[in-house]
Amino acid sequence: MFSKVMVENFTSFDHFEFNLIENKTDKKAKKMAVIYGENGIGKTCLIKCFKFLKHSYMSLLNTEELSVFFGATKGGVKRFGDDSSAFFVSAFDEYRISGYIKDYFKINAKGDMKTSYEIILNKKKYMYSMTFNKKSIASEKLLCNGDIVFSCSTNRIDFSERDFLNEELKEKLISSFGMYFGEKHTLLSCLNYTRRNVSLSFFKAGISKELLSFMNFLDALMVVTKEDEEAGYFRVVHNRSSFFLPSISSGNYSERLKERLKRTESALSMFFSSLYSSIKSVEYDIVVADSGAQKYHLFFIEKKDDEIIRIPYELESTGTKKMANLFASLYEIAKTKNTIVIDEIDNGINDILLRSIFESLEESLSGQFIVTTHNTLLLKYAIKKNIYLLDRDENDHVVSYSLDEFGRKIQAGTDIIGQYLKGLYGGVPQSGAFSMKYIVEALDNNE
Repeated sequence: MFSKVMVENFTSFDHFEFNLIENKTDKKAKKMAVIYGENGIGKTCLIKCFKFLKHSYMSLLNTEELSVFFGATKGGVKRFGDDSSAFFVSAFDEYRISGYIKDYFKINAKGDMKTSYEIILNKKKYMYSMTFNKKSIASEKLLCNGDIVFSCSTNRIDFSERDFLNEELKEKLISSFGMYFGEKHTLLSCLNYTRRNVSLSFFKAGISKELLSFMNFLDALMVVTKEDEEAGYFRVVHNRSSFFLPSISSGNYSERLKERLKRTESALSMFFSSLYSSIKSVEYDIVVADSGAQKYHLFFIEKKDDEIIRIPYELESTGTKKMANLFASLYEIAKTKNTIVIDEIDNGINDILLRSIFESLEESLSGQFIVTTHNTLLLKYAIKKNIYLLDRDENDHVVSYSLDEFGRKIQAGTDIIGQYLKGLYGGVPQSGAFSMKYIVEALDNNE
C-alpha cells in the first residue's frame, strides 16, 4: 500500500507531499483516503501522480503490444492506409517517457521533475524514485528497507546481488537498458517487459521475493482518471486475478467463462438489490452470432409500475452503469490487498448510495482505496483519519492534511459537514461576491 507520495515540478505542483502513514512505528499505511478540495486545487493532479507511476511501469509493454496490434512494419502500416505512418509515430510517442514528460512536466518549471513513492508491502518499506529533465528520465532508484535494489542513471546501472540472482537475466536487462533508457522507457518498465517475455520459472528464480512482490503490487494497481472514465476504462477490470468477467457489460463468451459469468451474475444481483429498491436482480443473456461466436450481455431485472421488465445495460442511467463497473473494483480491494485510485468517484452516483458503499467498505477493506470526491455526506460517516483536504499554505503552495490532525477541535457530535462548508477546516473555495446581473449590465453598458 502507498504510505507516501512526493513530487516536484509535476503538473501544477512545485513541491507536494501526500502522507498516508497510519502509524510511523508499525510501518502501516491507511487503507482509505477520501480527498476533498476546491476546484482547481490539484485533486486530479494528485491522482495523476499515481497514474504516472503506472504509465512509467507499463510503457515498454504497451508500445510493444501496440506494435503487434498495428503490425508496425512497412507492410503493416500500408494495411492501414498511406497516411497512417504519422499516426503510428504519434501513438508510440504517447506511450514513451518523452510523451509522458510532455503531459506531466510542470509548465515553466525551473528544475527537474521528480517523483518518489513510498510503499509498504508485507511490513517492508519500498522507496521508488525517478528524476526527469524535460526530454528524458535522468535517474531511477528502488530501495527496500533502505537497501538498494537497483539504481541507474544515463550511463550507469547497478544491481543488488541480493535481488538479482541470475547473470543471464541481468544481461537481458542491461541490453534493454542500453536500448531504451532515457527518452523511451524506465529500467523498471524494461524489467516488467522482460518478465512477460521469458519463462515465469526463469524470472522468479532470477529475482528476490521482495522485488517480485513490488512488481506484483504495480501490476494490480488500478488508477482511473476522469479521462479514463469518459473513454470507458471502467468497463474492463485491469487485473490479472480478476474474480469476475473481463468486461462487466458484454463480451465474447466461451465455456471457460461459465463459472465466472455465474459468479458475476450472482454478485451483481446481491449488490444492486441491496442498494436499489427497483432492481431485483441482474441476468446475462448468451447470444450466438451467425458465425457461431457467442456473446454475453448484461440485463437489469427491474420492477416498475407493478411490472417486471428487463433493461439492457446500454439503456440504464449513467450512474447505474458506473456502479456496475465500479463493483468489480470494490470487490477486488475487499478481497485482496490491491490498491485502487479513482478521481471524482461521486460523478454520476447518488450521494446516499455512495455513503452506503463507503460505510460498508470501512468494515471490509483488505486493500487500499484512494478517491477524490465532492460528496460532503462522506465527511459525516467516514473515519476522520481517512478524510484528506487539499488547500494552499501562506506561500500559495498546495498542501494536504487529514481531518484527524485537527484533534480535539472535533468532538463527538460536531457538525463536521457544517464546519467544513464554513471553511473551518480549509479546502473550500474562497469566492468573492458574484452577481450575474452585474455582469450582464456591465456588458450591456459597454456595447
